Amino acid sequence: MINRPTADFIATTFDVALAQGEDGAITAKIGTGLDIPSTNSFLQVDYNSTETVGDANAPETIFYGTYTSGTGALTGVVRGQAGTTDVAHAAGAEVQCAMSTAFLDDNTGWKIVKDTWAYASASTITVPSGAASLYSIGDKLKLTQTTVKYFYVTAVADTVLTVTGGTDYTVANATITANYYSKQSSPVGFPTQGFTVTAGLLTMQGSRAEIRGWSYMNGNGTGILGVTLAFGFTFTEVPKVIVGTIGGLNGSDPAAIGDLVTNPGAAFVWSARSITTSQAQIEMRGEVGVNATSGFRYGYDYLIVGQK
Repeated sequence: MINRPTADFIATTFDVALAQGEDGAITAKIGTGLDIPSTNSFLQVDYNSTETVGDANAPETIFYGTYTSGTGALTGVVRGQAGTTDVAHAAGAEVQCAMSTAFLDDNTGWKIVKDTWAYASASTITVPSGAASLYSIGDKLKLTQTTVKYFYVTAVADTVLTVTGGTDYTVANATITANYYSKQSSPVGFPTQGFTVTAGLLTMQGSRAEIRGWSYMNGNGTGILGVTLAFGFTFTEVPKVIVGTIGGLNGSDPAAIGDLVTNPGAAFVWSARSITTSQAQIEMRGEVGVNATSGFRYGYDYLIVGQK
């Protein structure tokens, strides 16, 4: 989580020069006892400089992971944030903690993540505990392992994200930097280019696309009495199908997937029965001696990822 400034007009200086390319635990320190966030925030260096961005001693926004109030030390420093460039700064450079576009959701659709991500496998990433409170199935990820890579989140555990990059990207056993996530449909740079319908056929534009939607069916009161039935859809030549919420609603049509609750207290259960690269089938099983209530809706949402 990025922490915003905690007070106005907090300004200080670097005690020694900050070299271009120096990051992580930098040697330059700022003032002690400052009223700034102790973790995960931004500083503007040489903010009053008239030098052109990209030149030495020009304005630069930096991220820091930790600030030690007693010593002024900064660690976890990442340079050249918010459209600025990593440049050299002299000893005595003016530094402030103030609002920056880096704190805001910009029009690229990406949100910066300063938590540490690490390789777990070609399709999984280790993240700090509490991932389910931040990430959801279908989220998009952008990260760098020498080159920029893009992924969909296909499953979320407490400390692990399962991802797919189709045939274009896999997670390498290497350091992950420049982490971003997005809940928007088309963040800048993400290779999603849409679908068209021609002569009743669904076709793709570009190399990658997605369909998001949700569906439900209405029970008619017929007894199922422990019998299993399944409903859903099947596509051909689709590399990934993701199903999120599976739930039910009694007595009225749902207006949105959020109206379906995962445990409505009905005497039957449902789950993902067959989720493959081309199929999503939802299983509903009635408990023995109980009919499927007339007027009860059974539904699910889905994300279909297509790639040529």
